[in-house]
Order: sequence, then structure tokens, then C-alpha cells
Amino acid sequence: MVVTVTNNNIEQWLQALGYDGSIGVVHRSLSDVRSDHPYAREIDLMLRKDGEIGSAAVYDVDQVPTVCFIESSKQQTSHPEFVDEVRRKIWNQNLVSIVVVIQGNRADILPAPRLPNAEATLTLSEASPEGQFSATEIASGKIYTRLPDWFNRKHRIDRVLLDNLSAAVDKLIPYVQEIEKAQLLLGKCIFVSYLEDRGIVGDRYRERHKAKRLRELLEEGDGPALHRLFKQFKSDFNGDFFAFDKGVTVDWRQLQAPVFDLLGNFLKQTHIRSGQLSL
Repeated sequence: MVVTVTNNNIEQWLQALGYDGSIGVVHRSLSDVRSDHPYAREIDLMLRKDGEIGSAAVYDVDQVPTVCFIESSKQQTSHPEFVDEVRRKIWNQNLVSIVVVIQGNRADILPAPRLPNAEATLTLSEASPEGQFSATEIASGKIYTRLPDWFNRKHRIDRVLLDNLSAAVDKLIPYVQEIEKAQLLLGKCIFVSYLEDRGIVGDRYRERHKAKRLRELLEEGDGPALHRLFKQFKSDFNGDFFAFDKGVTVDWRQLQAPVFDLLGNFLKQTHIRSGQLSL
């Protein structure tokens, strides 16, 4: 669960919903996370104040992150793209499953994957340590019974990803002629997106090499810049991360605009078969 809050509301909402540490564990800072925690890396990425999620607290049950409280400005929460990006990154971790966006005394609650007609609203006066979306309901598993569609396994990122991979390969083949080239393009994009989401390739790296984010370059259809970017990655990582090409090569500078559009939509988690956002 992800909870987006304003500065003054964090403790108020934590207490109102029973996230006081009596059930499960609440992590408020990086120092709260044990190094041997199985998801220490994921929680670390959520709690970084300068990170792309910027959590104020993370709640876990049985060492699995389930609730993520995010401090945000009113300006941020008024922009749907801010919430969508937070949801995308949370969904990519394949751990947290609900997003709760709090503005003042109101909370808009949604599952991490974008599902039709799946949304709830809660006010601070309605919030209760034993009520809906409380620590008790999450830890006891009652929420899974109350909202089974929100936790349907078919919406897990691994199942969606497999279906999207198959569809994307089919749509790429007419432009690159070979299935191996289609798979290579997708594989490289997935891996670089992973590096960016995990902070391994971050702002410092991009500043040093005067590069943009992968998704930005795909949106711009900048083949020459993509060629330079992947050439730099291969040099910096000694080629190990791109050893899966097995002699197959693709010249980014020769690719057509529909290829960039398809790869960009794939990374946005658009459902390739339907053309609709899956998150």
C-alpha cells in the first residue's frame, strides 16, 4: 500500500489507521531498516528523500513491504502523472499492491495496477485502527477477502510482463525482420529501465555522460542518442550486461519511428494488445 500525504498528516494518519508498530513494522528512515532485511534494497529506494518515490514511512508485515507513506506537496498530488509514476515504480517492485493518496483529511485509495472501477475514498474521521485499510485489516488478510479483484494474480507484474513481451515481439518483427532482433531490443530496454529504477544509473551518471533517460529518448525517437547511450553502457559495464546479444546487432540509428513508439509504450506498461495502460 502506498500512502501519499502532506507533511502535517503523516503521524495523524499512522495513528488513525493503527500503523503505530503494534502490528507489523514501521520504517521511518533508512537507519530503521536492518541490513539483513530481505527487502532492504527495495525499502531503501522507497525511503530515500531524494529518490523518485520519497517515502516518509514504510510498513511491512512478515518482512514484506505492504504500506508506503509518501510526503508530497499539494502541487504534486494535484498532478495525476505524479501519482501514476509513483504507482508504476511501486508496481515494478512487485511487492506493494495498494496506493492511498491522502490530501488533507481525504484519502483516495487505489490498487497499484490500473484496474477499471477500482477506487475507494476514506476520510480521516472515518479512519480506524480496526477499519478499512487499517494495519489490522492488512495484517489479518481481511482486505484480500473484502477486495479480491484488487489482488488477482493475473495483475501481477510477471504475468502482465510475459503477455506484453510476447505481443511486443510480434509487433516489432515486421520492422526488424528477425525475432532475435526484436527480443534484443526489448531485453536491452528492460535491463536499462531496471538500472534506472534501481538508481544504478541515476542523475550523476546521466550528467557525466550528458545523457537523458531511456524513456525520454524513446519518446523523442532519437536513434543517434540511443546508439551513443547503449555504446556507453557497454563500455562502462565491460559488455557483461549486454552479453545476451549472441552476435545479433541492431543499429538504433536505422530504426523507424513506430519501433521507438512501441518500445516506449512497453516501458510505460501499456497493454500492447489493447493499447491501454495496464498501470
